[in-house]
Amino acid sequence: MIRFLKWLALTALVMVLLAMGGLMVVNRQLPALIERQLNEQVEGYSFTVGQATLSPSLLLEIQQLTMIQTDHPDPPVAVIPRWVLSIQWSQIFSGMLVSDYLVSRPILHITLPQAKQELQEVVPIQEKGWREAVYSFYPVKINEFKIEDADVTYVDQDASKPLHVTHLNLLAGNIRNIRSPNDAYPSDLTLDGHIFGSGRIQMQGHANFLAEPHAGIKADLALEHVALEPLLPVTARYNVQIRGGVLSAEGQLEYSAEGETRATLKRLTIENVRVDYVHTAQTTAQETQVGHAAVKTATTLQNKPETLIRIDQGALKNSEFGFINEAAKPPYRVFVSNAALHLENISNHLSEGSALVRLTGAFMGTGTR
Repeated sequence: MIRFLKWLALTALVMVLLAMGGLMVVNRQLPALIERQLNEQVEGYSFTVGQATLSPSLLLEIQQLTMIQTDHPDPPVAVIPRWVLSIQWSQIFSGMLVSDYLVSRPILHITLPQAKQELQEVVPIQEKGWREAVYSFYPVKINEFKIEDADVTYVDQDASKPLHVTHLNLLAGNIRNIRSPNDAYPSDLTLDGHIFGSGRIQMQGHANFLAEPHAGIKADLALEHVALEPLLPVTARYNVQIRGGVLSAEGQLEYSAEGETRATLKRLTIENVRVDYVHTAQTTAQETQVGHAAVKTATTLQNKPETLIRIDQGALKNSEFGFINEAAKPPYRVFVSNAALHLENISNHLSEGSALVRLTGAFMGTGTR
């Protein structure tokens, strides 16, 4: 018996040493394998991998993953210092082998040319082989996806005025619908972060990522003290100039798998903003196109049964609206200052009842409000 136990212990030790040796061999080849799989299967992007390590518990840690868009390689779209893929052992007793993904401190940097390139692609971004690429080197279906402390930058036309979101955290849990599979939205979903410095975004809700023909979501969303002036590079493309202003809002969004959409703003407040629409001779054709598109969109949404858009309470305070005509000689500006706009029960459905819109202000800076 003693001799048998010694041989058993020796055999176990040899097996452990062989497994560790095998892991060392695998880990030496792992970064190149992951990089090759990503580059072969994801369309329109290329990847480099700094390090990758697989542990005996089947935890895979990838470090310094860089992703660039092939047609617009500078700057990289994403740099991920640390990405951990691990078995969700707590679900083993449910009879499911699933995994967790943790992405730590990713840096995303998206430019206008990169965004345009993606929008022009025939194949949508979600169908470019991401899932197949990841499953090729970690073939365990994902059940929880977590992003912590992300930094996201979008650069429109003016590189000196980027849109910046920091300390962004995202958690999507129960993606495989293991718990509460009969619920309409069985998956947990949370998001929070800082927008444009002083602003905050928070989202709390649920989703169904496995629903057909597409995923569904129902979530509460809140924005607090979001500065509006950073949006100037985007709004300027539509001849709208924004100065100052902060926005706060809270509401609920529901987008079902059947295509029903409900977007309700329970509270919307904008304060201390100056907005000017600038008309020039060169923008006349563009203004006509935008006007026609706006009318078409409004007509499409009006009383559309599967889409409900509503503002319960909206207020714009201590603001100024102007129209600048640079095509005239001499150019002129017409404005309303000290403007206050009050909205109640605004909806695209007549069945929602009467709406209330009240605007007061001082025309050209004078007169009684």
